[in-house]
Amino acid sequence: DDLPAAGTTDTTPPSVVTVNAVDESHVDVTYNENVQREAAEDVDNYLIVETTIALVEAGVVPGDTLAVIGAALGSDQRTVSLWTDFMLATPYDMSVTGVKDASGNTIATPVVKSFTGSLIATYTVKDANLLALPEAPSSVTNGADLSTL
Repeated sequence: DDLPAAGTTDTTPPSVVTVNAVDESHVDVTYNENVQREAAEDVDNYLIVETTIALVEAGVVPGDTLAVIGAALGSDQRTVSLWTDFMLATPYDMSVTGVKDASGNTIATPVVKSFTGSLIATYTVKDANLLALPEAPSSVTNGADLSTL
């Protein structure tokens, strides 16, 4: 709805197109249109819930939440990268509310998308003998300080 027909106004909130676990602590959420940075980077607009019963013996039960600890809107203005607590390669449901498109239309009714977590670890070699996690931003618009994680 970025470019409504001539003479019309965009009155439709953005929709979630995809949710993709990139690695064990990073999820990308892609919208169908440009979204506003402040709302898109508000971690309170995202809820991730574990949905499988396969890991009950390991202490993971359906309904456990996966904390979203940071968010950054990409340069395409449609993709939000979320930093989360460590996730397992199990099914999750993500609920999104409060995100606004460029016209100010808000997702008022929770939109739920399912995805499977990832155990893929992403590392960069900084030294021939050392591996380090990729660098995440030290802060995001919503004020979360990720440098202490």
